[in-house]
Amino acid sequence: MASGVWSSCRAESVGGENAPSVEDLKAWEMIDLGPAAVVPEVRGALITETADGPILASILLDRPQGKDASRASLLMVELLTGESSQHFYPDPDAANGAAYCILATSWGTFIYQDTVTFHEFDLVDQEYLFTTGAIEGLVMSMAESDDGLIYVATYPKSQLYVYDPIRQEIRDVIRLDAHEQYPSYMKIGQDGWVYVGMGNAKSNLVAYHPSTGELRQLAKESERGVGSGLVQTLTDGTVIGRAHSSQPWRLLEDGEVGEIMEDPQIVDQSGSVYWLKRRFELEDGLKVISFDVQTRKLRYQDADNAVYEIDFDFTSPGASISSMIATPDGRIMGSCDHPNQLWTFNPKTSSFEVHGGIPELGGGNLTRFIEANGRLISNSYALGNLYAIDSSQPVLPAAKGEALNPKVLAKTHPLIGRPRALIKHSDGQHLVSTGYPGYGYIGGGMLIYDYTKDEVVSLTGADNLIPSQSITAITELPDGNLILGGSILTPGGAKPVAERASLARFDWESQAVTDCWDFPEDVQTISDLISIDGRSLHVVAGNHYYLYNLSDDTIRADVDLGSYGGPASRRGDTAFFALPDGRLFLVAQKALFEIDNRTGDLDQRASFPMPVTDVGPVSSGILYLASSGHLIGLRIGD
Repeated sequence: MASGVWSSCRAESVGGENAPSVEDLKAWEMIDLGPAAVVPEVRGALITETADGPILASILLDRPQGKDASRASLLMVELLTGESSQHFYPDPDAANGAAYCILATSWGTFIYQDTVTFHEFDLVDQEYLFTTGAIEGLVMSMAESDDGLIYVATYPKSQLYVYDPIRQEIRDVIRLDAHEQYPSYMKIGQDGWVYVGMGNAKSNLVAYHPSTGELRQLAKESERGVGSGLVQTLTDGTVIGRAHSSQPWRLLEDGEVGEIMEDPQIVDQSGSVYWLKRRFELEDGLKVISFDVQTRKLRYQDADNAVYEIDFDFTSPGASISSMIATPDGRIMGSCDHPNQLWTFNPKTSSFEVHGGIPELGGGNLTRFIEANGRLISNSYALGNLYAIDSSQPVLPAAKGEALNPKVLAKTHPLIGRPRALIKHSDGQHLVSTGYPGYGYIGGGMLIYDYTKDEVVSLTGADNLIPSQSITAITELPDGNLILGGSILTPGGAKPVAERASLARFDWESQAVTDCWDFPEDVQTISDLISIDGRSLHVVAGNHYYLYNLSDDTIRADVDLGSYGGPASRRGDTAFFALPDGRLFLVAQKALFEIDNRTGDLDQRASFPMPVTDVGPVSSGILYLASSGHLIGLRIGD
């Protein structure tokens, strides 16, 4: 058994004469090439007035190197002094999770939850006033009442809590909906009622009265659908709502639904911001024009229209790498998520180039890559779009018109909203993309695309594939037919229907599933598949590696990878890679194994000092891996 050697040399910047080089690596030696894109995600930002003047408060999200969970920090910029500060709880190395809603109170404090802990932070004294882990679930929406209480609604149980900042107490109030998981919108009316819009499997609108404890169902069954109910406020403080985006806005008053509101003038007066949203204007006319964490510059305009620019600073390990591919000229191109960023690494200069993000993807990413006819093609979360990148031209994700690179080839939402698999068929003409559906749906679809003609051949739903399941893994057999691996999970808020992950055989000539059967082990998701000989499948499901015999439906090898951290990808979408000479490898978070294709025996070739979170390509004998936002190079030996 060979053991990998970790180089002590690290890239401290994005290239230069002192940067490490992958070309000098010896067999099974590894090197940390540094962060690909040092750009955190702004999970929400707002400007609020305090006793010391206006302050921009925001939550930054990133992942500490080697961590499989997010880290949230509070960044503040004082507009009058230009001073900035960053605050961590409990420390900068804590992977404490993501924030989904933030709120500035009328008394000058800032409230947020970082998944683990609920906080109230004093913006003037710059200290945490209160922290607790008493809230179960993730805070999706908040609102401040006239009597100074903070109402909080959480995912996935749609539970309503109330926070009393004077007594510093959290009280569990009521469950708003027995089925729906996302209470994403909340407003408190001048009538004292708490109005909540929610979904996503089935939209809803409810009202709660704090004094009486009464909960009212406001949405009619005929008005509900996949998506979310919505509530908003008008310029005079009136609350309006609708049971679904397809419905008209209606007045919400005294816990009832009133008249239709034509062309309502909506304004956010609640002080709260849902994740990724921004509220940048005060009532006196002061407003933030731009807040750019990539350039670390803030511009604002005061009430007299004078414009000011502020340089601010923070620390970040960089956005998390989600996918990679080798370009035709030998560079490595990749995508990050939270926020989505495209980047390129040049092995000859050990340098990175950050291209920016695709605006419509928000916090999403390009999920998987293939190369086809000189282009790099990828599916994407959260829209499910299929993109093509011409790596020989400038990568300009936010450009317009002919300069736009990458370009959208196909749109697959809602049948595919959270992609997992992407393969190029051996016919030299088609690719196949699959994954989970959009939020609120059960069972994902499959796209077959002709990349030589740039046209969609078919976009098929789960009913014609593996009913009530999503296709999360694909492998092609030597005869050109496909084996599909399913998942019973519904990460978009719907309730799972199937009980066990299944396999299906897809006949390439007839373009149809000809056989479907349960995997012999009780697993929820088949996250990766590969077949070398057409008779057996190498399978990753959960923390296990299986060698599965297709002919008699038996497991020939079963290895628990739990002690190695499980499979390498945090999305569970790729763990295997094969070399042109037929050698097959499996990457776990803490180790690299070579697989005996005949017996399924795993021979450990390398161990990783930092958990590997994504598996990239092999290029010029170097396997590229990711540890959160850092790019790792490993020389493959004999």
